[in-house]
Amino acid sequence: LNAQARPADLTLFLGVPASAAARRRKARGAPEELFESDARQKKVAAQYRRAIALRRRKERIVELDGTRDIAQVTEDAW
Repeated sequence: LNAQARPADLTLFLGVPASAAARRRKARGAPEELFESDARQKKVAAQYRRAIALRRRKERIVELDGTRDIAQVTEDAW
């Protein structure tokens, strides 16, 4: 589908451990959604890490610490 698309100049990946994501979901107080189980989140995170490892060879990918507060992450992104 995107074979002809120009690659991004920069990809920012916000890394958040599954345990931190689980605490955030719990604090949100909403019912668990389809893809929010801890097992599913760990699987998705592992898949992202594999994809990043493959793409990092050809693309500029920067991982930011997504456990920091919003202001800090915003500053890191700039």
